[in-house]
Amino acid sequence: WAMTTQNLAIALRNQGTRTEDKAGTKLLAEAVAAFRDALTVRTREDHPVHWAMTTENVAIAELARADHPGTADPRPHLEAALAHVDDALTVFDPEHMSYNHAKASRLRTIILEIIAELP
Repeated sequence: WAMTTQNLAIALRNQGTRTEDKAGTKLLAEAVAAFRDALTVRTREDHPVHWAMTTENVAIAELARADHPGTADPRPHLEAALAHVDDALTVFDPEHMSYNHAKASRLRTIILEIIAELP
């Protein structure tokens, strides 16, 4: 169920980034909600790696929300994205999960750069 829910969330995120105006932001909000639903099963305690992957996906969806033209204020979404990617990095060990750690670290850098450019 959690994997299917995560796949639905990914589809919603992808569609949301391609859809203009409020309809796109609504789809992105639905994607974030679906990822959070998946996290009710993919808990850090029971499934730490899947939890971290899903948490990173929440960060990506929040970043997409921040970047969407229909979003009035990107800051809260960027801050949420940063918090989620930081959480994922607590699981992605650079030695044993180097790919995931590097990917999440790059995402973190992108988010921080965008935040730094905000007024």
